[in-house]
Amino acid sequence: MFSIQVFVSCSAQLGQTHCTQASIYPDTLCVPTNSSWSGASLNISSLCDTDSLRFRIQNTGTGGMNGSSGYIVVEDGIMFRSGTLDPLASGASMIISVPANGSTWRVEVGQEIFHPYASPVGLSVEGCATTSSFSTGFVNQFPYNDEPPTVDIDCTTNIGSYDPNDKHGYPVGYGADHYIRPGTDIEYLIRFQNTGTDTAFTVEIIDTLSAWLDPATIRFGASSHPYRYDLNGEGIVHFIFENILLPDSNTNEVASHGFAKFNIKPRFDAPLETLIENTAAIYFDFNDPVFTNTTFHRLGDNFITVGLWQPVMPKAEVIAVPNPFHEQTMLEVKGLVRSTGLRLQVFDLLGNVVREMESEDAVFQLRKGDWPSGIYLFKITQNGRLVGSGKLMAE
Repeated sequence: MFSIQVFVSCSAQLGQTHCTQASIYPDTLCVPTNSSWSGASLNISSLCDTDSLRFRIQNTGTGGMNGSSGYIVVEDGIMFRSGTLDPLASGASMIISVPANGSTWRVEVGQEIFHPYASPVGLSVEGCATTSSFSTGFVNQFPYNDEPPTVDIDCTTNIGSYDPNDKHGYPVGYGADHYIRPGTDIEYLIRFQNTGTDTAFTVEIIDTLSAWLDPATIRFGASSHPYRYDLNGEGIVHFIFENILLPDSNTNEVASHGFAKFNIKPRFDAPLETLIENTAAIYFDFNDPVFTNTTFHRLGDNFITVGLWQPVMPKAEVIAVPNPFHEQTMLEVKGLVRSTGLRLQVFDLLGNVVREMESEDAVFQLRKGDWPSGIYLFKITQNGRLVGSGKLMAE
């Protein structure tokens, strides 16, 4: 057991994310591998320069890739672009450059087929800017790149005042609905503090798992103090901190805190749009339980917003539902003084017009037809004047 204490800089921006990574060696694979795996293994690193942020996708494995792989670039939670990574030989790499404009940028690439860790490889970078201003709140929406058991990444957002007895689930999930992909490993962090008037001799945490979490995948993790645990009943997690001697916050504020972590996956048969909620109860000696907040995640796929609308006319707004879309989507124009004389043009990434439509009621019903899947650009004009432009994704 070892612990590290760090102090957040007083000049850190409120809401900024602070990440640490721990690696243990040797880090060679110790899990069975598929004989069809080429040995290729993709990794992503980044470099923030004065004018650009550069992501390097590198094959750090022992063999070359057997085929290409898709990648996406996300800016502040919005799909910026997607592309295809050509097969890379062992040691070879590809650079993706984006502006150092203060946005939180993320690159994700699909891992080589038959790789022992099948999850996409992703990296988020916050704070690469030429000024002191930058966006926050996006890093923890996505999983960290720490699926191998020899690596662990922790990203914590600094906040103002908070409830000392709370619960968090990482990744937080995308958007207001906290979307995660099926099979995503959720790490739960339960924090507690003795705010009473005397030392707590025993602290117990009882966490009744959602029926959509798979108890067979649970892994108990780090904690502030030694504990023993039970998993019983219908997915009831029980932490017991015996003889913890946790001082009260008035006597020793720093030492009055504690925490425990565990990881678990959703059930493999949980359907898309399943809501996973979780609450913990914390007992200090023989006192009534203190209940944490309720964390929640929703299972989804292709949930990253693509419709990056750039208005030209003031207050003009376009809502595309759904986006991404399979068969059809509806584009509705709002914020205009008049809704007549609107024209929609859709282009592929080569600039070719693939669809043109007109509307007198500010609504366009757009069907995919025979379009290949991918990102498309569109612009809307009114009586020859540009209203704005945006992006759509066809699946």
